[in-house]
Amino acid sequence: MRSKARALIAAAVLLILPALSYGQSYHVVKQTKLAGEGGWDYVTVDPDAHRVYIPRGTHVMVVDEQTHMTIADIPGMRGIHGVAIVPKVNRGFVTGNDPKGVIYVFDLKTNEVTSKIATGEEDCDGLFYDPTTDRIYVQNGDSMTSTVIDPAAAKVVGTIKYGGPLEAGVSDGKGTLFVNLVDSGEVAEVDAKTLSVKTTFSAKPCQRGYGAAFDAAHRRLFIACQGAMAIGVVINADTGKVVASMPIGSGSDGVVYDAGTGDVFFTCRDSGDGMSGVVNIFHEDSPDKYTKVADVKYFYGARTVALDPKTHHIFSVGTTKNDPVAPTAQNKNPRPRPDPTTFSIVEVGK
Repeated sequence: MRSKARALIAAAVLLILPALSYGQSYHVVKQTKLAGEGGWDYVTVDPDAHRVYIPRGTHVMVVDEQTHMTIADIPGMRGIHGVAIVPKVNRGFVTGNDPKGVIYVFDLKTNEVTSKIATGEEDCDGLFYDPTTDRIYVQNGDSMTSTVIDPAAAKVVGTIKYGGPLEAGVSDGKGTLFVNLVDSGEVAEVDAKTLSVKTTFSAKPCQRGYGAAFDAAHRRLFIACQGAMAIGVVINADTGKVVASMPIGSGSDGVVYDAGTGDVFFTCRDSGDGMSGVVNIFHEDSPDKYTKVADVKYFYGARTVALDPKTHHIFSVGTTKNDPVAPTAQNKNPRPRPDPTTFSIVEVGK
């Protein structure tokens, strides 16, 4: 009986340990101070060239993904937010505001700006490249439009109009785009061929959708939400229905889905303690069921994210020192002031 009991206990431990190991295995792999001047927004990874691109207001830092060393700094820009990489035409594209929207084009080999594309739009913010349509889609928040760029010709080839301010967008890889309409808590479904909104659907209980990611195999859309409830939601892209939601940290501005592991990463400014940021990681057990596998804390303010699908590591950026700001009548809970001398990159993986 004793030997049988021991065998049963050993078997139970073996069943439990993989789950514990899986959940606890995500951690901060490396954190490196980069310093430098300027704010920051989106971060982009080129997994083939092992480069991380970080816009800093007036310049783009090019960082070696493996060593975290700065290998280039591309100057001469204004009001920049995001970078899209198109290796097949050896070009990178940077959203800027100078003061109206402009796209800076740079050479991936020389890291030099080669041209500018004027959009004439307001609040030129995030962007993404869709290989299926071979187009770059630029999100112009205040203009409530997306500028469409042909990367080979480096010129504007169209404009998509929306019914409200927008945030991140993503492609389903089959000619449809999904774009967050941040003020209305809705998602616009866009026909990439006609450059028109086909329909909109509610993302509630999400109030303000920011980051967006897509699971092409199961056609699930992931939205990082701010507002009264800090949550991530999962939407069936075919029905427009929310099929799952999960609590996350506050101030999330990014989400990525790793098709290789089935894990979803939400990067959040605040873990809830007012002192640290966090990436909340969930595993896709099935298209409509998600289990939390890890909460990895790091420095406060790291809220955007990029994934390397080859290493399955994610990257975020922010400052490790953030000075308190005195409250005012207009703002009783102001965010702390970042110290740019402590600007850093953080890498999370297994």
